Amino acid sequence: MDIAKLAHAWQRSSREDFKVAKSLFDKKHYAYCLFFCHLAVEKALKRIYLLRQQKLPPFVHNLARIADESGVQVDNSFRMDLQELTTFNIKARYEIVKAQFHRKATKSYAQQWLKRTTEILSLLGKIK
Repeated sequence: MDIAKLAHAWQRSSREDFKVAKSLFDKKHYAYCLFFCHLAVEKALKRIYLLRQQKLPPFVHNLARIADESGVQVDNSFRMDLQELTTFNIKARYEIVKAQFHRKATKSYAQQWLKRTTEILSLLGKIK
């Protein structure tokens, strides 16, 4: 397993997903924009996990857990941001849960999280 190549692939995929998030925002698909923000941060964290643990990251979507298992030190505010981003990865089979998320995903809320995701990805990109 070539760790460097895999880490690069996670990084590239994270960047692509964030571009998709921005595109979805521009098209007013705010819930899907938020989902792709989560995906971009998840992949950035999994890159760090891979580099630090020298093994494939766990098949989980909980961002705070991935950060913890990666050894990424985060303050309480950052942890809360990761926890909120994790809520954007809805696995709901029930339409009522999806509908609640779509109501939450307003333009201003998505804009706020797009900005915060930019900051988070910038910070995570500096971690080896």
